[in-house]
Amino acid sequence: MIKISVIVPFYNQEKFIEKCVLSIMNQTLKDIQIILVDDGSTDKSKEIVEALAKSDDRILILEQKNQGQGIARNYGLNYASGEFVYFLDSDDYLNDNALEVCYKNLINNSAQIITFRVKCFLDDRDFNAKWNYLYNRTLKHETVLTGQDYFSLTNELEEFYIPVWLYCFSRELLVENKIDFESYYHEDVPYILSALAVANKIVYIDHEIINRRIHQSSVMNQKKTIKHVLGYYSALVACNAIYMGLEEKGRFKKNVLKYVKNTFRGLRYAIQDCEKSEEIEKLRKKSIILAFRYPWIISFKSFVRLFMI
Repeated sequence: MIKISVIVPFYNQEKFIEKCVLSIMNQTLKDIQIILVDDGSTDKSKEIVEALAKSDDRILILEQKNQGQGIARNYGLNYASGEFVYFLDSDDYLNDNALEVCYKNLINNSAQIITFRVKCFLDDRDFNAKWNYLYNRTLKHETVLTGQDYFSLTNELEEFYIPVWLYCFSRELLVENKIDFESYYHEDVPYILSALAVANKIVYIDHEIINRRIHQSSVMNQKKTIKHVLGYYSALVACNAIYMGLEEKGRFKKNVLKYVKNTFRGLRYAIQDCEKSEEIEKLRKKSIILAFRYPWIISFKSFVRLFMI
């Protein structure tokens, strides 16, 4: 039985892809599936993974036209057969026992999702980005909560982190609830929120699982463009839809609204950081209209600042 399917979308990652895939191949947990999705690469990435696949029949290589990592992850999930699914970025890598630790804790706690610590490192010492992405949480080791309670607690502590590679999921949870990635930037946002909304159990372990590479070409360090603004706008609309779909008032709904407002703030910052253009101005106006339609998604202060950009 395949215990965990690891899905890795990649696009022009010839510099990092080998280390990433080798870290999966060398896991102490052997009953795994390795799904590599080529998102239309034009460099030597595909050649590198094809060479690795010759020595490991657990590797499945899929190809698609360049549509973004969200769509690539969905494509990979269609071929996943593991009890659990983990989405790894192609420029990061796992510790040797990462999947074994995750699997044991998932099974021992009868959990549908597991989350953990991450070790971040600078790829280039000359790269001077603000990179204090430590993803630290003050939860105790093996804290077990419902997905909604986990979100509420960490959001209240300002320790809720959205990246999909911080979580390993039950495949059944994702498939039965039809949780899919969208094609825009920041596609993790509604995905994680949707999964936590329906998860009966999530377990947090105080254990480093993944090594997160911080480098200049990663999405979070790129100069804000129209794609970032579109991503924030689309994520905002999706998260607001989740909020409106919650029937019962309570702690979870209150925290979802708080997160929706934070997402709107991120949208405003992205608009502000972009070079002025006709497209950006159209999105600014659409955001103002959205705020008029759903006034709960933005504070008066943020609205005034958006109006004045």
